[in-house]
Amino acid sequence: MSLKAGQYAEAATDFQRGIDWIENKVMARDHIKRPPEYFELSLHLARAWDLLGDHRKANELYQKIAHHPELEDTNLRRLARRAGPYAPERLKKIMMPYSSYVAME
Repeated sequence: MSLKAGQYAEAATDFQRGIDWIENKVMARDHIKRPPEYFELSLHLARAWDLLGDHRKANELYQKIAHHPELEDTNLRRLARRAGPYAPERLKKIMMPYSSYVAME
């Protein structure tokens, strides 16, 4: 919600916190793949960095997502490959879920 509200730094912090949480769960368990939410959070984090003006950092993350071997969602991979500087006007198109699935609890 912070992203849509224009609070880009707060959104970036929240997305990074979610990514870190998933990474900790992955590291604590052997042979577990990252869930789709990991890549969705990463895409939104890259967009937040774009909106904050850190296009280099955003582009690095877009590329990391696009080439991640665990990403199975072809649509998300395509979005990451085509990503460019993200504009605030595009936030109107983002559907934020009412609740989210916690895959590792």
